[in-house]
Amino acid sequence: AQASFESALRQNPAHLGALGGLYRAVAAQKGVPAALEALRRHAAGQPKSARVQHYFGERLLANGRRDEARRAFQAALDAEPGFSEAEVSLARLDLAAGNLDAARKRLNSALNRAADPIVVHSILAALETQAKNIDAAADHYRKVLEIAPANVNALTNLSYLLGEYLGREDEALNLAQKAKEAEPDNLDATSVVGWIYYRKGIYNTAAQYLKEAVSKQGSATGPTAAFRHCYLGLTYLKLGDVEMGVASLRQALAAGPD
Repeated sequence: AQASFESALRQNPAHLGALGGLYRAVAAQKGVPAALEALRRHAAGQPKSARVQHYFGERLLANGRRDEARRAFQAALDAEPGFSEAEVSLARLDLAAGNLDAARKRLNSALNRAADPIVVHSILAALETQAKNIDAAADHYRKVLEIAPANVNALTNLSYLLGEYLGREDEALNLAQKAKEAEPDNLDATSVVGWIYYRKGIYNTAAQYLKEAVSKQGSATGPTAAFRHCYLGLTYLKLGDVEMGVASLRQALAAGPD
């Protein structure tokens, strides 16, 4: 299989399907480090191919090599100034590093160059949420919904912002329920519906949704899992069940010690 992909790349060095096949074939036979090295050699021979450089960067990033990924994404931009996919990838790295101004500048640049507006507005919404610019974040999610009214990520996150920060619980609940109807097994949508019911003071209904989310997430850990346990714990306390409330809060700390 590796030989066939290498042959295809000799005929068309920018064939990303063949490049992906080469990566997978080498990874299966020799491991990921060898596969990344194969991509590195190919990318070195194609310095003017923005798509090849960007693909290499994506694979580096997927394997936790952020600094190398940034260099590959920058190489893609050097090869093709204004290449919006590389701008977005670099913006993601800036956002992860807390460089919000740099990320915002890159994303607005990418948006002006006809990058996928759903992707860009979604990242900008996350950025403005991190910056505590809640109205701006909500506006970006609304722009996503103008393009894709059933986008569950935008429905869920806009619902949370409206209910948690902007005091618009009724609108928030309507959006969260739309997300839940679109994807009944989506744990984010389920937990946000529960949390909005909590914010409205309807604790029995809140508990139903939050118990569903916690049950389905199983032994998951991390901030999102911890918040679900925390929300359920607070709901139990509102219902007067101190024992279950404390137990859920302990589970929250176990899932997310920070």
